Amino acid sequence: MARETVVNGKLGVGLDFWERTYDKEDSLASEGTLTDADEGDKQQYGIWPEVSIISEGIKDSYSLRYAPVFKYDDVTSDNEVDHYLDLSGERFISRHWSVMLDNNFQQTDDPSSSTGDTESQEVSTSEELTRDQGRQRYWINDLRLQTDYTFGEENSVGGGYGFKVLRNDSDDSSYREYDRHNIFATFAYRYSQAIRSSILLDYVKGLYDDTIDAETEKPVSEDLDEYRATLRFDYLHGPADSFPFVYNFVGVKYDNELQRDSYAHELTVGWEQDFDSRTHLTIGGGPTYVNGEGVKGEWDYNVYLDFTRDFAHSSFNLFMEKKYDTSNFSGSSTDAGFKDTYKAKALYNHQLTQGLSGDVFAIYRWESNLDPQGDTLTEAVASANATSEESIGDITYDKNIYEIGVGLNYDFLRYYNAKLRYSYYMSDGELDSDQYNDHRILFTLSASADLWRW
Repeated sequence: MARETVVNGKLGVGLDFWERTYDKEDSLASEGTLTDADEGDKQQYGIWPEVSIISEGIKDSYSLRYAPVFKYDDVTSDNEVDHYLDLSGERFISRHWSVMLDNNFQQTDDPSSSTGDTESQEVSTSEELTRDQGRQRYWINDLRLQTDYTFGEENSVGGGYGFKVLRNDSDDSSYREYDRHNIFATFAYRYSQAIRSSILLDYVKGLYDDTIDAETEKPVSEDLDEYRATLRFDYLHGPADSFPFVYNFVGVKYDNELQRDSYAHELTVGWEQDFDSRTHLTIGGGPTYVNGEGVKGEWDYNVYLDFTRDFAHSSFNLFMEKKYDTSNFSGSSTDAGFKDTYKAKALYNHQLTQGLSGDVFAIYRWESNLDPQGDTLTEAVASANATSEESIGDITYDKNIYEIGVGLNYDFLRYYNAKLRYSYYMSDGELDSDQYNDHRILFTLSASADLWRW
């Protein structure tokens, strides 16, 4: 078979109900931060056509997906159009050498729409946009070019380049715009049946608009450099269990003098075990040393756990992780920086009938910003009852985030699909503007079919 191309068409309608409530609305109203109790609420009705083209050959494959979403908001009486465009391609130059290109574009007001799916409300593992701004319009374009070369049985070398852009799409939007350049390299090598290793090197250049210093009235650069390196060795004790030894480095360097250059070294020893074909456990932990410019470093710990259990018609996953990482590309202008984070997530899926499935999830996330700025710094200093810090963790801005959700997915009459999801999101920070909860109900009904195939 030389090549197969499939064109699929879809038509969908949906309802998106989003309600935000602040714990201290009176205080925010008196400050002028909140002008209306319904500010940020959405009751949107949408309709969208969607077309996807997938073409697969012996040495290459290409795909295109485009979906414009026409929306009417019953709260603000506004008409809006969201756009989702995904392009991807992979080409094998030779038997061992491949090149991949992906580009994802989305223009919307949904901060949780990081997957670019017009119907999904999934939780992303990557750095999402902050939800603190609510439903403000923006557009993102994410380009990634990667190449890999394999040699031997399980050996490979690769690398690539990524370019991501965030821009506000209305005068009311207040995301922190950026250009993000990313260069990375990977190397994997298996020394024997029992030992394998891998290396990841990653460099990120973040470009932001300059700000004006209030005292000197001179421009201040907001640009930054991020560095990551991961060295991993795996000892394969048997076909069902292994012991990974991992060293991880993450650091950030800012162009300005207001934000502190910080870095963390993590050493982790773990255990991966397949108890049977349905039960998998990954667990690990170790010491972490974190330090910053002009302050003393501190010793801490890192830990992770990933447990999966599959049943006849359902599955359960439990994930927990504590680590240090940067948070500079969430679109937030006040809560960016170097953070100590803890995350726990539980997810349960169940296939109720052949066409009906459901899932329920719960997420808890704790974030401690080690270098708060602006209002978060003022609040952090007041909470710590200190005016200066000797160690990197003396003055921090902490936030707790809770999220629960439930969803149903129903496929019927071959071409049709209905989805219903509810989620509750609560932010519990130290600032009044960080204390809020969101209720969301998302319902979609769609029909799809292959239009052409050749």
